[in-house]
This record gives sequence, structure tokens and C-alpha cells, in this order.
Amino acid sequence: MRLSKPEWYAPFFLTTDFKYAEDYSDYGVYTIQLKDEAKSKILDFSSDADVKKLGWPKKLIDEIRVGDSDLNGIAYDMYILAGHGREHLWKLTRQPEMMDIAHEFDQRSKDILSIVPRNASWAREKDHRFVLQMWKDIQDAGFDGFTHIEFGNRVLALFDF
Repeated sequence: MRLSKPEWYAPFFLTTDFKYAEDYSDYGVYTIQLKDEAKSKILDFSSDADVKKLGWPKKLIDEIRVGDSDLNGIAYDMYILAGHGREHLWKLTRQPEMMDIAHEFDQRSKDILSIVPRNASWAREKDHRFVLQMWKDIQDAGFDGFTHIEFGNRVLALFDF
């Protein structure tokens, strides 16, 4: 097996739950062991000190910390809240505060697809620009990835090995 080097726009996702990994896996599930230094520059969404470096609104951090969605699901809902379609919201609600956050991400992410390689899988759909902006913000804050709970499972996303 050969792994491609992850980037901020193409994270390498890991979880401690084998079944959850199987549900999301396109290429099989592998067991790996990380060295401690691989975890040293990882944003932990449960850490107030870490999330403060992002400068994101508390409401957004609170939604992530609930742990019943992934970042992509939250980003997709923000894309809809910002006025890009009328699809059903999966996680978020049409609250004024969340809509303001969505509009702010809409403005900041307008050009994000121009800095992502065209062949990158996360650059193929317009709604991905919100999650790409989230990942870029995490990298710009000095982190090599992030960890949080999604759908009740601990996930680690690495931007670098």
C-alpha cells in the first residue's frame, strides 16, 4: 500500500472506530500507529486554547463540539444558509446568528477553489469551498490537522505526515 501525502485541501482521515472507518472507506481499512510528534500540532476542537486561534464564532465551535456531524456536513449547511440552494439542512437551523456566520464564510471562501489544484477531489463541487475554507483556516492557524468527535466517533485529520 502507498499513501499519498496529505495536504490541507486533501486531509488523511483516521478514526479509532473500525466500523466507522469501514462505513466511510473507499479503499479499505488499515491499522496504523502514529508517533507522538505526529499529534503535536493538531487542533483539538475540545481545547478552548486551540479553537481560539481560529477566530471562529463561538456558535460555530459549539455546533462542531456537539459531535453529531462532521465538518463537511456543517460546511454544507452553511453553504445552503448563505443562499446557495434550498436543500434540506442536515444539522444547522436557520437562526440569524448561524446565517450571519454562513454569509461570512461565503465571503471568505469565494476564491478558495482558485488555490486548490483542479484535480483535487475536494475541488469538484462548489459547496466544498466552505469545508476547504475551514481546513485552510486550521492550517493558517499553525496546525497540521485537527481532531474532534463526529457522529460519536473520534476522528483525526492530518494535513501532513
